[in-house]
Amino acid sequence: MMIPMSSVSNTASGYFKPFLYFVIGIPLLPVFGLGLIPIIYYFLHKSLMLSVTSHSADLAAIAFKRSVIEGVKVEQKDADKVVEIINKLVLMTHNGER
Repeated sequence: MMIPMSSVSNTASGYFKPFLYFVIGIPLLPVFGLGLIPIIYYFLHKSLMLSVTSHSADLAAIAFKRSVIEGVKVEQKDADKVVEIINKLVLMTHNGER
């Protein structure tokens, strides 16, 4: 999906973790330690998300694992920088600047 810069109303970034794995792992701990596998998965897997919303409430989002992408470490602060850049571009578009 493509959203023209002039139609962007909101941008956001965030992260999420697979909380369900943690919930499933806790009751399984007494069963031969099987609960450790989903609990370890929960702590090791964190995904970042960037989203853009248009004036008509269309949502374009991308989620990726917080890891190394082509030799570059991607963290939450990097996602926040991308949102900041998009916001500046949107403001420039709305103000008619180039």
